Amino acid sequence: MIKNTGAHFRDQNAAEKSILDFDKNAFLRYYKDWYRPDLEAAIIVGDINVDSVEAQIQRLFSDLKTPEKRSNVNKKLAKWKVDFNVENQYISVLDTLKPGFRLYIASKRMDEKNPKNVSDYKAMLLRQLYEIILKPRIKQLKQQLKPPFSEFFMTNNPVNGQLAYDLMKVDLESDEPRKVKNGLVRALSARKQIHKGVTDLELDRAKKEVLQHYSGKQRSNSELVSKYENHFVSGTAAPDPKNEYKLISKILNQIDLNKMQSVFNDYGNFMNKTDFLFFRAKDQVAPDSDTLAKWLDEIDSMTVDPLKPLPPAIESLSEVAGIQEIDEYDVELETEHIIGVTEIKLKNGIKLFFKPLKPISERNAKTISIHAFRPNNIPIRRRKEYLAAKVVPEVLKFTGAGSFDKFQLENFKKSTGLRLSFELGRNYQKIYATSKERDIDELLNLLYLRLKKPLLDKESFSAWKSDQKGVLNEDSFGRGNPNFFMDDIRAIWYPDIPNLKLQDLEDLTMKKVSEAHQEWYSNLNGYTFIISGDFDREDLTKRLVKKMSAFPVTTKQVSNDQTIDFPFYKMDKVIRLSNLEQSYISLYFPVNAPRDIKTQVELKLLSKALHKRIWDRLREGCYAPGAWGEWMDINNGIYSLNVRFNSELGNESELTQMAIEEFRKLKKFGVDRTWLENAVVDLKENYGKGIDYLSTFSSFWPEYFQDKINTGEDIENEVLQYEAVLDHFTSLEDINAAADKYLSEENMQKFLVLPKDYVQNE
Repeated sequence: MIKNTGAHFRDQNAAEKSILDFDKNAFLRYYKDWYRPDLEAAIIVGDINVDSVEAQIQRLFSDLKTPEKRSNVNKKLAKWKVDFNVENQYISVLDTLKPGFRLYIASKRMDEKNPKNVSDYKAMLLRQLYEIILKPRIKQLKQQLKPPFSEFFMTNNPVNGQLAYDLMKVDLESDEPRKVKNGLVRALSARKQIHKGVTDLELDRAKKEVLQHYSGKQRSNSELVSKYENHFVSGTAAPDPKNEYKLISKILNQIDLNKMQSVFNDYGNFMNKTDFLFFRAKDQVAPDSDTLAKWLDEIDSMTVDPLKPLPPAIESLSEVAGIQEIDEYDVELETEHIIGVTEIKLKNGIKLFFKPLKPISERNAKTISIHAFRPNNIPIRRRKEYLAAKVVPEVLKFTGAGSFDKFQLENFKKSTGLRLSFELGRNYQKIYATSKERDIDELLNLLYLRLKKPLLDKESFSAWKSDQKGVLNEDSFGRGNPNFFMDDIRAIWYPDIPNLKLQDLEDLTMKKVSEAHQEWYSNLNGYTFIISGDFDREDLTKRLVKKMSAFPVTTKQVSNDQTIDFPFYKMDKVIRLSNLEQSYISLYFPVNAPRDIKTQVELKLLSKALHKRIWDRLREGCYAPGAWGEWMDINNGIYSLNVRFNSELGNESELTQMAIEEFRKLKKFGVDRTWLENAVVDLKENYGKGIDYLSTFSSFWPEYFQDKINTGEDIENEVLQYEAVLDHFTSLEDINAAADKYLSEENMQKFLVLPKDYVQNE
């Protein structure tokens, strides 16, 4: 992108060579030439005593001497000066890592963020107004099931901040010329659209936002430091903030709608100062520059209409949901537990557990977290039906509900802070939800709409299918997640559970998915809701009882005698995935263990001890190695200590051996007294926080109740006894005996994730 800017381009090969040929004398000479007092400044912004800070600087730095013979700094800076050619660039890049054919459209401009005079200030403010007005327009265009671009953002980083550019990413179906042209037409027509028809209202709002920023209330110390730094380095203006505010107010008053539209016309012009970068695979071909130039001429001559105004924002879901809540507080059963939990069974069979918590921070104040679950009774032997039900939670993310489309609901959720999602797991169907206490009624309205009035149409179903096809073609479910390969491991553990393949996706119809939703997601029969958070117990129980008593349940009894047990035997599996540059290793050490509180305390402490050993031993060979423990099959009493780490290709065997060695050392030598004493204090503190406090990642109570209800264990005993067991019944001898007993390699399972075409050394 900076190829035609006139700026000095750093040659990567030359940079590597200079490191290999490192010359100490050249390094010291460079330091002497450029690290000198006349090229240095101390900038201090904040609540300081100027006199004392100045005296300190004088004391520390006054003995630095400027050399008599000095290298020419202006000549050095000139190498980086930008004065780019306005002609477009057409570039094709071979990408061997990421599949797919995609186009990046970069429109470049000189950056005006560091003004030197009044004229520069005007250019800077016009750019700021432009970005403020453009951002909601970009957001509006992205709110389509098939938007014309996948990304569009503005930045000003390249070449020491001299360039500003906006970057549009367009994912193309293939390199077939007709499809490439269609994608280009859609993207650039959208670009033309968002640069047309600036309104007085948009300009006025943008001016107010700019003035608000320069009023001083939103300006950070770091921003002022940057301003003074640019003044020192580049000679840009650095007026007193009050004087700057007056100047900016005056200039903004002079900017009218015609001037603003003129700026939009200039920035929206893709016939110059624009780069078109095609990223392609080996067997793909990008259009040549003549063809692309011809297409651009055609698109430039096309007429497009300005963006239509968005529909009004949703104020409430209540009327559309239409929940007929009961007038009276009427329940089948209500129990107050000694651990501060209220248990309620509604007359429609829904169970509610309420646990008030203290917020761990202001961010969590008045926040309610809801986790709901019921047994997964969908028969796995009916593959098509199971898969249709399995995809419903993902399909719902592409749909609206009631009379609202997906994007209206997303905007409403964002404005109110609501979160709602569904999940189908091996043993349970689950619902996760979050809201502020004041918006709990709207959360229930949203849940009701998702259950009873999903807006599944051909467009949303097609968009989901297209997205899912891309996921399946990628071999995995999102590389940004360190657990991205867990679906592959689960498929090995539970081969009888149907997993979606490309052919299954082709066979799935909207009718089948709609029927699956009606059968398995349209009512709350058999659900248990865990409601925890910062709320008034009496008020919230009344509100939820009245509203949730009106939620749909079914009288049909659903039973399922299928059992899906964890495979309690040795495994050594290799998983091959595309687009990897390293390996990932997961080790599982499952063992039979009882569920008594003392054993659970011992297992938790051992998982902490194993994590420390793995971290200390493997940290230098990989990024974020770790260990943890979990119940793999709670009904059959199978607990596992697990290890996970990544590795440079070729080093996975050595790191795996190191991890196993640490596992064996813990089994043989156990822990020492000092570590145990500290670990007990830490575990007590964390357990207490989980019981009493709500945090963003808090999950103690939902997991606790689910386990207790699943196993039929008493819901009070563990909470009441856990800390006592830690304090009085956890000895060094007990922990080390538990290490010897429960750290077993008999059924060790190893999963090695490798690049698809990588040849592993024997």
